[in-house]
Amino acid sequence: MLHILQSSGAGAHVQVPVQETADWSWSPDSLALAYTDGTGQLALFDAQSQANRVLAPASEKAWGQPVWTSDSQQIAYAAVDPLPSAQRPYVQQSIWRVALETGYRVELARNPRPTETLLVPSAWILSDTALLAWDIHASARGEYPRLYRIDANAHSITPLNASSLSQGMRLAWPVGPDDVLFAVQNDRLIMLNLKDNRRTILPDQVAWPGTLEWAPNGAWIAYTIAGMA
Repeated sequence: MLHILQSSGAGAHVQVPVQETADWSWSPDSLALAYTDGTGQLALFDAQSQANRVLAPASEKAWGQPVWTSDSQQIAYAAVDPLPSAQRPYVQQSIWRVALETGYRVELARNPRPTETLLVPSAWILSDTALLAWDIHASARGEYPRLYRIDANAHSITPLNASSLSQGMRLAWPVGPDDVLFAVQNDRLIMLNLKDNRRTILPDQVAWPGTLEWAPNGAWIAYTIAGMA
C-alpha cells in the first residue's frame, strides 16, 4: 500500500494499492505525486483534489522511478516487457515521456540490448533536453551501474564511459544543480560535467561517498563515507 499523508491542516491520509516494486516521486511544485504501481501502470495523484489519474495503462509496462521535468509538466519513465517481477528475459525496453496537460506519450529511446541491461532514468539534465539513465541490473552482476545519456530530441542513447553507485532502486550519487555528478572511471573517483563531458579526477585521499546531497546552488556537497567515522 502506498500511503500519501498530509503533514499539516486536515491531515488527509490516502492509501493506494500497489505492488512491492512500486516507485514514486513528487513534482517540483509539490502539487502531484507520480508513481508506478508495480503492475505496469503509471499514475498521478493530485494533492489538491486528492484524485488519482492513470497516465499510462498497465499494458505499457511502466516501471521504476518517475522523473519530473523542472516545470512539473512532463514525466520520464522506463518501460520494460515483461516486467522484472516476471523473471524472464526482456523482449523490449525503452524510456518514455508523458505530458501531463495532454496525456501524450512519446518513446524517447529504445534500449538496443534489453537482454543485457535495464535502463532507468535518474534525472533530467541539460535544461530538460536529456536524461541521465543507468543500468539498474549491474549491481546484480557485481558491477558498478553504468551511466547513459538519453537525448530527448535525437532519441538516442549514449554510454558515458562512467559508472556510479546505487542504493536500492536509486542512484546513490545524484546529479547536482549544475549537471555535475560524482562518478567512477577506471576505478577512480571523478567529477563529471554532463554539459561538456569534462572529467576531473579527484585525489586518491578523497574517499568515495556513501550517500550525498547537493546544496541547491551546487556550491556545497554533504556526504557520508561507509565504514568511516
